[in-house]
Amino acid sequence: MSLGKLLCYFKNIPLAVNLCQDYLDDNEVLQLYLPLAYSHSSYLSSNDALEFEANFHALLMEAKGRLTSEEWCGLLYGKYGIPFQVMDNKNLHTQFCATCPDRVNEVLGE
Repeated sequence: MSLGKLLCYFKNIPLAVNLCQDYLDDNEVLQLYLPLAYSHSSYLSSNDALEFEANFHALLMEAKGRLTSEEWCGLLYGKYGIPFQVMDNKNLHTQFCATCPDRVNEVLGE
């Protein structure tokens, strides 16, 4: 985990993502990995990107069952959160609205 954060500090995001992939069973590593991995999906080719998106959405939904609501909602909000383009996935959008109602209101300015 510390090495992953150090790599992020020195802006070596691709290496941090690769390093984290072997330790996704650790919730702390998972919380570091998810925002980093989504941010850099643009490096993949078209076919790989479609497969990556499907796997990423599945991993994000798995994380919902492993993390507290506060931790999971935190992945999708804030300066270093997963971009809201992930909400194009209807299931994730529904889960976010149900799990993070206070965050939805913040985003909508209500």
